[in-house]
Amino acid sequence: MKKRKIVSGLLRRNPFVDVVRVLDTGLMEAEDRTLLEWAAHYDRVLLTHDVRTLVGFAWEFVRLGKPMAGMIVLGNVRVSQAVEKLLLIADCSEPEGVGRRGSLTCPYSLFRPAPTLQ
Repeated sequence: MKKRKIVSGLLRRNPFVDVVRVLDTGLMEAEDRTLLEWAAHYDRVLLTHDVRTLVGFAWEFVRLGKPMAGMIVLGNVRVSQAVEKLLLIADCSEPEGVGRRGSLTCPYSLFRPAPTLQ
């Protein structure tokens, strides 16, 4: 599965990247809004492939002024490209820059800032 390969690749390249999978949170069957609330509560950016529903709910949160750490929507990218871009985001997300701990969570992933990868 592509999702697992991305997480495995991240951790293989940088074992200090802080990844939390939704599977590990007990929220696997939760609604999208619940995932967004959980991510906001724990200051995690959501990493997803779900452009059909999750992105719409994220925009709803923004419109309503609800807290949201952000979202990264993976487009149609190869696993290696996704890993490279996510490692760069994780490195740049820390105050001290390259080589520090990044922060990722997976509904695969709930992470920190919010660009769309193309």
